[in-house]
Amino acid sequence: MRRTAEFDAFGPWVLPVESPKDVPRLYRSHPLDLGTARLVLKVPRPMSRRDANSDMDLYDHLLVAGADTLTVLSRRGDAYQSVEVPYRRIAALQTSVELLEGLLVVHDVEGPAPAGVAVRVRYNGVSHDLMTRLVRILRSAALATARPAGVPASRPSAGELLGLRDLGDADVALVTAVHELAEAEPSFVTLASHRRTSVRRAAGPLRGLLDVLRPVTLHAAVVCADPGELQVLHRRQWFTTGKKPVHSLARTVVLMPMVTAVDPQPVSRYTGVECVRITSGRAVVEVPFPEGAETGSAIRGALGGARAG
Repeated sequence: MRRTAEFDAFGPWVLPVESPKDVPRLYRSHPLDLGTARLVLKVPRPMSRRDANSDMDLYDHLLVAGADTLTVLSRRGDAYQSVEVPYRRIAALQTSVELLEGLLVVHDVEGPAPAGVAVRVRYNGVSHDLMTRLVRILRSAALATARPAGVPASRPSAGELLGLRDLGDADVALVTAVHELAEAEPSFVTLASHRRTSVRRAAGPLRGLLDVLRPVTLHAAVVCADPGELQVLHRRQWFTTGKKPVHSLARTVVLMPMVTAVDPQPVSRYTGVECVRITSGRAVVEVPFPEGAETGSAIRGALGGARAG
């Protein structure tokens, strides 16, 4: 089998691109200025090395945090598709990991797709730290373009950091993630939280029986903030059915200057559940919470500068 540098370096991990020779073969026709790029990452195909060979295009995505724009090149057969999101249009970002499956989502205030999702990239969770570095760059760049130079962001009032078991034994990992973020980002403060709770189906002829046999759980969440950002730490799926343990962790960051409306949103599938919809142009982020929980009022309070629609 023919050997190539690209094949020799191939594995499950996301890799930084630091020189032209690091650019995957498929994307070399795209104009790429490594001199001005803040970070460039290549995301491999989710396949075992024993199933790969040097004649394949081995990378599904090239993520380019350029001077003013996030560019995502995505493999489509033998060609690729390009998506560009200028930093001034980034409304929200989400990273999550479920076991070894990572997911990056970027919402665009002008994004035509549902909820304004412009970018959805899956990656191996072993590279989550590198993807977190990319998101930190995007957050900083987006806030810099959304806020006039010299105008400080308001700092929200901090609540006490959660105790390890304040969300219950099943969500110690969620609290641990909050502590790690508070240590990594000194301006990060906790505003409110809610525990996971069982909720009842609102309709269906067998809903009572199903509620017993296959209960629905609305998962815990912690509402936090940085100056200029609302952050929610939660599970990847807000609702799950059954009693299997949940191992995912997710972090959603909403850029406050981009928010245009904060509205209550009905939840018709379940009883005892409320939801707040955060709108930034075409981008939408929804956060469900148990009826009366403080997380809802914390979100509305933190985003009080945006008029309800």
